[in-house]
Amino acid sequence: MSHRSPRGTAIRHLPARLRELRAPNRGVQGTPEEVERQWYEKCYVGRGDTVKQLTWRAIIMGSALGGILSLTNIYIGLKAGWGFGVAITACILSYAIWTGFCKIRLARTQMTILENNCMQSAASAAGYSTGGTLIRPLLPI
Repeated sequence: MSHRSPRGTAIRHLPARLRELRAPNRGVQGTPEEVERQWYEKCYVGRGDTVKQLTWRAIIMGSALGGILSLTNIYIGLKAGWGFGVAITACILSYAIWTGFCKIRLARTQMTILENNCMQSAASAAGYSTGGTLIRPLLPI
């Protein structure tokens, strides 16, 4: 009787396309420039370059989260004297919101990782502007 690990068994039963997507950059070696080039050729071309990045839903979600998080940043800045980064918070909230939208069928698909990156940029631009431009001048040095 042979023992098979559950992980190996699960991977063996995946469709070939999913196994290929699982870790396309295995075996990447060389100088940092060579690694970057191999990643670009093996991972990005044909997959990453066809994924939408700058979409309306990313901009709207980033603006909404940035506005809400900038208000929290103002509050915390005036109370504690600190300005917090909002980039990671925006990513987590966006993921949770879009997962909820998909479950209740308000959205057809999840945000892609590149859309999430665009959303994070919009949210962090709004959130960081409040800490650096509105709160910092009010606080004593």
